[in-house]
Amino acid sequence: MYHLLMTIVGLLALAAVALPLVLRERLISYPIAVVGVGALLAVVADPGTFDPVAQGFVSEHLSEFAVIVALTGLGLSIDRRISWRGWMTTWRMLAFTMPLSIAAAAWLGWWVAGLAPAAALLFGASLAPTDPVLAVDVQTGPPTTGDPDADERDEVRFGLTSESSLNDGLAFPFVNLAILIAAAGFAPDEWLTRWLLIDVLYKIGGGVLFGWIIGRVLGWFTIKLVGRTGVAGMLAEGEGIAPAVMALAYTLVSFGITEVLGAYGFIAVFVTAYVVRDTERQNHVHDHLHEGAEQLELLAMSVVLLLLGAAFADGLYAMVSWEMVMVALALVLVARPLTGWLGLTGNANTTGPERALISFFGIRGLGSIYYLAYGINRTDLAEAEALWALTALTIFTSLIIHGLTARPAMAWLAKQRAEADTEAGSKTETIPGAAPAGSDAPDATGSSDGRPRG
Repeated sequence: MYHLLMTIVGLLALAAVALPLVLRERLISYPIAVVGVGALLAVVADPGTFDPVAQGFVSEHLSEFAVIVALTGLGLSIDRRISWRGWMTTWRMLAFTMPLSIAAAAWLGWWVAGLAPAAALLFGASLAPTDPVLAVDVQTGPPTTGDPDADERDEVRFGLTSESSLNDGLAFPFVNLAILIAAAGFAPDEWLTRWLLIDVLYKIGGGVLFGWIIGRVLGWFTIKLVGRTGVAGMLAEGEGIAPAVMALAYTLVSFGITEVLGAYGFIAVFVTAYVVRDTERQNHVHDHLHEGAEQLELLAMSVVLLLLGAAFADGLYAMVSWEMVMVALALVLVARPLTGWLGLTGNANTTGPERALISFFGIRGLGSIYYLAYGINRTDLAEAEALWALTALTIFTSLIIHGLTARPAMAWLAKQRAEADTEAGSKTETIPGAAPAGSDAPDATGSSDGRPRG
């Protein structure tokens, strides 16, 4: 089995390089293809080989690694500097949409799927994160390091990328709350104070603080100290494996130190990468660091999705009921779009079509796998297998629906923007002294598209 797994990982590495390019213009997406291969793998393996409950340690830590590597890539990719107004889409999604979607998923899990309250809350918290890996078609691109005034002009891509970067860590208190309720029941006097002070205040604040400090140190090390040696040249030119190794080093150092100090490593990893990106932003080293992180996350994602597909075909499918199918469809098609729209109502940074797309593309994936494995490994829930079946079904539903609609939806949005620009241009021509239609002249907000600069 060990040598067979070595062969499979090697084949996945080859597939991670070639298949995304081959399938780029195809109906089927790369994640769906990997899940399908995993299902075929379960057919030829012994029954129970891919049981996620029995293999809880593997499920938790493989998915954990995939998520933290992805968070490094996201932190290195965002151009917009953090500000209250410039990140308003993100703040609204985190403050309103995430808790509302957790409540909706928990309620559906309890009322429709018949889960116990603690299991339903764990299910809701696990389904909270928008996936930072699988949403590649609606994410920001690589960092724009050649432009000193680089900014994210696409609010849909920026909103989904920044939301997925932060809610992977901010969902953690709700997972811990489910674990506490499973252990102590609904008795707030036994856990509420500890939960608020430790799981919410310290771990979130510590994740931000430790991530910022580590990012400053690593940014200085990479740009200032290493910049005087030949290593910086290797990074800037993207030579060899140096960028991937450096991106992995950022990830492991930040996550490891922060977790040792008892705070949320997911938050710290993203903050670290973002702060490194903010160090000498025009330096092309960030391009190759981001590329290295992407290569690592693609391989890690492939392994996790392969095993999830195998686990589903190995026995989880037998747990699926019509109630679970209804819950999965309701979460993807109703709960996330509705809570997203409510969270973005009144947001001046987005237009109506942009709000619709940001609300719809709440893609579920690796973060949900990690949180579910983490919670089940620390509780004794009778519904563990049912939770895995329901979560896997929801992820597959999201993969299919969002995978098939991402490119057409972005093309539709581009058409809406073009029509709006044409209409605005025709109106501008009637105003004396106005900039001509199609002009890139910045407006009062400081950007050519009318959005506030980060």
